[in-house]
Amino acid sequence: MNWTAVSALATSASAIIAFLTLSAHVNVAGSPATPQLSSLRDPCQVPTAYMISVFNVSQGYQTVADESTRQCRWTSFNPGYAGFSLTYFAYAANRPVGSVAVSIPGVPNATAGREVGRCVIQWNTSFGSIMVGAGASNSPFALDPCEGALQWANTLLAELPN
Repeated sequence: MNWTAVSALATSASAIIAFLTLSAHVNVAGSPATPQLSSLRDPCQVPTAYMISVFNVSQGYQTVADESTRQCRWTSFNPGYAGFSLTYFAYAANRPVGSVAVSIPGVPNATAGREVGRCVIQWNTSFGSIMVGAGASNSPFALDPCEGALQWANTLLAELPN
């Protein structure tokens, strides 16, 4: 028996199996297969009634729902904030210029970025990315929106998909 030929055949078979296994986890576009956003829990349903009462916000209302983005917003009754948001993206985080690292337990590489009157915190997930945000109110009692976004992220964390 020609052991060199058997060894080459076994190596080829292993390569084919590895390729087929990898192909089963890759979508048509060639990127790793990820859950569809529509299969994830509705972002408006993430905060519990307790969280809504603690943050003193309205019931969530959906503002975007398409193949690449699902977003929900909550109006704040707290004079320090205008509102809060939670967004799922089907792509990696697009971090604003000047973003800085923030510490959220169990979330590697979260960053916060300030925009006019608001702050967003983003991190990558198995399905793309998550962004939470807080908007500053126009009142004299306005609070730092990055502090609000960080508190919102930490409060929602246990309920979020990863």
